[in-house]
Amino acid sequence: MRLRLQTDKLHRIMFVGLVLRLIVLTIVLTTRSAISIGFMGDSFLNDDVRYEAGATIYSETAQSLIDVDAYRSAYLAVGDGVGSNTEGVFSSTPLWYWICSGMMYIFHTNIVIRLLNVLLGVLSIKYVYLFVSELSSEQVAIKSARLMAYLPYPVIFCCFAYKDQLLTFILFYLFYKAARYRNTGKLLTSDIVGIILSALALFLLRSGLSIILLLIAVVIGISNERGEIIRSIISKHRTGIILGTFLSVVIGGVILYKNIDVILFKVEHYQMRYTYSEVSQASINFAVIRGPSDFWKLPIDFVLSIFLPIGRYNQYYSWYGVVALLNYVSVPIAVGNVFYLFQKKFDKISYWLIMAVYIISAISSINICRHFYSLLPICYIAYSDSVSKMSPGNKLFLFGGSLLLLSLLLWHYFL
Repeated sequence: MRLRLQTDKLHRIMFVGLVLRLIVLTIVLTTRSAISIGFMGDSFLNDDVRYEAGATIYSETAQSLIDVDAYRSAYLAVGDGVGSNTEGVFSSTPLWYWICSGMMYIFHTNIVIRLLNVLLGVLSIKYVYLFVSELSSEQVAIKSARLMAYLPYPVIFCCFAYKDQLLTFILFYLFYKAARYRNTGKLLTSDIVGIILSALALFLLRSGLSIILLLIAVVIGISNERGEIIRSIISKHRTGIILGTFLSVVIGGVILYKNIDVILFKVEHYQMRYTYSEVSQASINFAVIRGPSDFWKLPIDFVLSIFLPIGRYNQYYSWYGVVALLNYVSVPIAVGNVFYLFQKKFDKISYWLIMAVYIISAISSINICRHFYSLLPICYIAYSDSVSKMSPGNKLFLFGGSLLLLSLLLWHYFL
């Protein structure tokens, strides 16, 4: 009976989350003359605008559902060198480009692309809930689901054509299956097929980072909170692990050497975005870590990343600017995550592994907050677990800290 009540509660949260997203999507689609087509503006510099524009050209020029020449030409026409690259399937990460192109070819409207992202946003609520319910309490799982369902950033962001919502869905599906396997020791045939397809999709979305994310899922599946299973595996297979680690370092070094030009290009591109991007602000640029001497900014980066985008932006015509005004409600989540660093974790292995990738992503692209959007639910989970464990006195400290930070932000941006 209790399980059924929790399931009903989750379904209600998902339903309300769906309704909210459909309302926002309707507003987005009916206000194009007054506010931007894309999340951050109307320029082809923004990925979501290019995805849709390239898909539109493809739908008008392709001779069949899969037309490689039309695909290449379509994304070259909108200046997307990644999308137009058909030489390396995994290096060009073409999955989302083909999804957009295929849906535009069939339906001849970009609305279906955005509806797909809305659906993925709602399903992400489910898998965040299931992941947390495997490793923590139902109370924490429900709180995490509510944050995913109701917060302005996830609600509005999934109404646009970015691929990051699909990435969020895939990651927490894999994390849930890993946690489920840890607790039950069983995988159904349907689970294995789903995991294989999800892993393949992950490689076609995020290239090199996918290996790290998949390894995290594997570690979650074969470990437990204290890591005894991992220590046991290491003690029994020490020689093999040392050899495997050595080979991995060598192979990784070779891959890094062969792709160093691409990596340096991306680093230079992101650094340029820090300075020239339309969403770049002096306060955020101050937090950018550009080298070892800037590591003292890490706590600032961590807190700032949790409630980005935020601020007073000149481009109020963009939905990014709208989120920046609404996202002050996420300030308590950032403060709660600071408290959580000193609390018992819902699961040490899972938390620190995912958080490490989240922090690295935040450091590398603090001004491009969608790059760590897919891992942001770990901060919602941490906040939910933190609040669930807090005494009334600590909740008072949380309230005071949030009020203080909110006051500082409002003073900085508006006064």
